[in-house]
Amino acid sequence: IISTPYCSDTLHQTVVVEDLQITPLADTTICLGSSANLQFSVTAGNPTHIVWSTHTDYSNPLAENQQQITITPTDDTHYYLKVEGSLCTIEKDITVHVSAVNIEPTEPRTICFEDSIQLNIHATGGNNLQYQWQHSDGMGSGSNTYHPWIHPYNSTTYTVTVTNEHGCTASASIP
Repeated sequence: IISTPYCSDTLHQTVVVEDLQITPLADTTICLGSSANLQFSVTAGNPTHIVWSTHTDYSNPLAENQQQITITPTDDTHYYLKVEGSLCTIEKDITVHVSAVNIEPTEPRTICFEDSIQLNIHATGGNNLQYQWQHSDGMGSGSNTYHPWIHPYNSTTYTVTVTNEHGCTASASIP
């Protein structure tokens, strides 16, 4: 409102507000060799353009105009999402961590009949590794550890499967 002692005038202005909203993205962890679906939902508004990329400037887009993409990274990777409306732009990022279990078994061992020996493996790829040995012939104590005692009655191969806190596994055999 503009007013003076003798006149007044009113100016009306329309303000357009675009309500563009999407569901949040959350970082995730997958096992090496696995795929993950990255997706979002539009909770308000109408996107006019969508871009997924591994570059902050959205160069070399992985996909355009898709609310979901499937990725298979081999290393920890940052993904960037840009959702554009007619007036507003939303930018989000997500990190996909890649987890893997690696096993370094010991060399084959030779023992005499009725002797015992302790197997040892070195596994990496997690903070809470679980060990499961497969073979019933002569498995002694420690069958759920990285160093079980065995006393086989015949030449045999022992196989261990190691699982990390993300459910990723690796297996190795010791003849």
